[in-house]
Amino acid sequence: MLPLNQPPMKGITMKRLIAALAFLPCIALAGPTAKDICDRTKENAKELNPQMPIRADMGTTWIGISAVYMQGRCHVNHKYLVETEALIEVIMDGLEQRGQPRPRQDVVQWLQSSEGQALFKGKMRESLIEHIASIKGVEGVVLKARYSATDPLDGWTITVKSEQIE
Repeated sequence: MLPLNQPPMKGITMKRLIAALAFLPCIALAGPTAKDICDRTKENAKELNPQMPIRADMGTTWIGISAVYMQGRCHVNHKYLVETEALIEVIMDGLEQRGQPRPRQDVVQWLQSSEGQALFKGKMRESLIEHIASIKGVEGVVLKARYSATDPLDGWTITVKSEQIE
């Protein structure tokens, strides 16, 4: 196990991923509703999906976006592929730069541990919330970011509801 509270996440950042979110054009709308956000996201998805996959950063590829408006809620879905080897390399490089080099197997074990996964997913969730703050106050928006990962990591989903954004 890595004796660190936090891994260096310099290359794999949600900031780069979230910059591509389809919510940003909705900021210009006066008082957008969940339906407005869904409609705009669907328009953006029509333009973006044919361009997929889009390299988000050195270890993450954006592979799809969709939006569905049902029962007064806008469900926005993003799909990503995390290339685990690239993530491992970023963490190992960061540890080395901090004077704490670790063998690859230690990094893999840490990423597979509940501590490592909780920290990694928590950082991604925090960044996601930070970058979708523009929907704060718009009731009825649910964002799901689904991540598939190459071995040895399993995939995961992060769900954020607009009502949960503080």
